[in-house]
Amino acid sequence: MGVGEAKSMKIKHTVSGKLARVQSSTFLRDLGPSCPKPMKGEEFIKRRFHPAK
Repeated sequence: MGVGEAKSMKIKHTVSGKLARVQSSTFLRDLGPSCPKPMKGEEFIKRRFHPAK
């Protein structure tokens, strides 16, 4: 997540280069079996911007 995006959404974050490091919501477990599997931000970015073909 970009730093500007985290700031505009008022999400608590720390800065790492040009990216904001954020913590996932404690309410994710309320999604039950439909909750997505956790992954590191680096993996999310890799999948989001370089999806497998």
